[in-house]
Amino acid sequence: MLSSRATVGECSITQKDCTTNQGFQNLIPKKDINNEFLYYLAQTQKRHFIKYASGSTFLEISNSEIKKTKCTVPSIEEQTEIATFLSAIDRKIEVQNKIISDLKVLKKELCRKMLSSIAEYKPLGELCSITTGKLDANVNNQNGLYPFFTCGKDTLSIDNYAFDGEAILIAGNGDIGHTKYYYGKFNAYQRTYVLMSFKADAQFVKMGIDTYLPQKILEETQGGAMPYIKLSTLTSLKIPFTTEEKQFSIRNHYDTIAQKVENETKILNLLLQQKSYFLNAMFI
Repeated sequence: MLSSRATVGECSITQKDCTTNQGFQNLIPKKDINNEFLYYLAQTQKRHFIKYASGSTFLEISNSEIKKTKCTVPSIEEQTEIATFLSAIDRKIEVQNKIISDLKVLKKELCRKMLSSIAEYKPLGELCSITTGKLDANVNNQNGLYPFFTCGKDTLSIDNYAFDGEAILIAGNGDIGHTKYYYGKFNAYQRTYVLMSFKADAQFVKMGIDTYLPQKILEETQGGAMPYIKLSTLTSLKIPFTTEEKQFSIRNHYDTIAQKVENETKILNLLLQQKSYFLNAMFI
C-alpha cells in the first residue's frame, strides 16, 4: 500500500509548459520519482483531470490544476517495483494486440483468397431479402430483453422485437458498412439494413459482404459525399456464389481463424482488466 500523500509539486514532480506541443502537458520527474511510476500514476488521475478540465471545442486541463493534483507516493524502491510490475503487464498487452492484429490480417487475406477462387458471382439482392429497421436510435432501453441494432458498433437493447430469425445487419450510416450476424429476436434502427431469408449460407454471404462492400462504398464515395448506403448499393453488390458443400468448407476454414481471434481477444480483455485492477489497488 502506498504511504504518503502530497500534491504534485510537493512530491518533487515538475510540470513543463507545453503550449507548443499541441496541448499536451509533460510531467517531468525529479530524482526521487521513478519515470515509469509517474506514467502509471498519471493514468490513475484520469477522472480528476476530466473533472477539472475545461474548454468549448475540446477539454483541456491547466498547468496550475495539474500542480494541485494530490497523489500518493511511496519510496523510490517501491515505485520501481510497482513500475516494473505494471510494465510487464503492458508488454503482455502489447504482444497480445500484435497477435490479434496479425490474426485479423490473416483472416482478411484468407477470406479474400478463398473467395477469389470462385468463378460465379451473384447480386446480393438475389441471395436474400433486404429491408431496414423502423425505429429511431434513441428508443433503446439498457434493460430491454432484445438486441437493438443501430449504425454503431455496440449492440443496444430494447423492449420489443420486429424481426425473428437468422440475419445480417449492415450499418447504413454512422459506422457505415459495419456488419453483424445474429440469430433470434431483435429490432433495428431505421438506417440499419436487415438481411434475411437467405438462399445461401448466411455466414458465407457475410464473408462476401465484408470482402467486397468496402470497395463498393469507396467507389461510390469518390464521386461525392456518401452519408449513407443506398438500397441499390446492396442489392447490386456482386458476391461469390458456389455449391452448398463448398460454401460450408470455406466457412469452416474461416470460422477456425475467427474463433482464434475471439479467443485471443478474450485474453487481451483479461489483461486489461488485470491492469485496471492493479492500478486501482496500488494507487489508493
